[in-house]
Amino acid sequence: MYQRKLVGLFILFVTSVGDRCLGSSWPFDGYDADDYTDYTDTRSRPTSSCDTENQNALAEIKSEIQNLQQLVVGLRQKLDPDFKVEPSDESKCPPGFEFVKQASSCYKVVYEALDWATADQRCHELHPDAHLVAITTSDENIGLTAYLQKELAKSKNMRIYGRPTKFWTSGQRLNETICTDEFFWKISNNTQLPLSFTDWNRDEPNCWRNELESCLQIRKDASFKWNDVPCDIVEHDFNSLCEYDPL
Repeated sequence: MYQRKLVGLFILFVTSVGDRCLGSSWPFDGYDADDYTDYTDTRSRPTSSCDTENQNALAEIKSEIQNLQQLVVGLRQKLDPDFKVEPSDESKCPPGFEFVKQASSCYKVVYEALDWATADQRCHELHPDAHLVAITTSDENIGLTAYLQKELAKSKNMRIYGRPTKFWTSGQRLNETICTDEFFWKISNNTQLPLSFTDWNRDEPNCWRNELESCLQIRKDASFKWNDVPCDIVEHDFNSLCEYDPL
């Protein structure tokens, strides 16, 4: 019964919207939607009646699918009192955060020019258990890179001063008075984690020009690899990457 209803919903979508809308496309006019470098281009995608019809039809199908899912869950709970529903990935995250499956955690970019300490505090303001990101595995690093690429693509249509290319993490130098290569993740005042995984850019960390660089950032212009910088620096292209661990 459920399969027939889903097929019916799809047929409704096709017949109500039509091939004209399903096949519609947007003339890019030389604008590359996959280009992550030009953040000063403020042109936005023009809308059409087809866009609205597609969105409305898809919203109707999504609503019906959710209703069907709730019906199935209700029937299973009647048949098996011990049946429990696992929360969806999206529901694991605080508002505004996005669950990245490969990283198994929730993330949010804060587009503000802040020093490290203020950036860390901003994450805590979003949620008491949120903090600047701590990257502990290669899988998480790969998932975060894909997430940041997507975020930077979306930021083209956002009113952001400058070009967001650098992101604060929770990484700090173990010794804040001597330039060593030892860093740790500062999750909170009481929680610190060693760097079990690293992805430093070439010749980093280095305390460039003999300046003590005690904080760790991710750089888009270095293929999202890591760099050490002074913790008190504030620049328009510095943003914050907050993390919330739902586990």
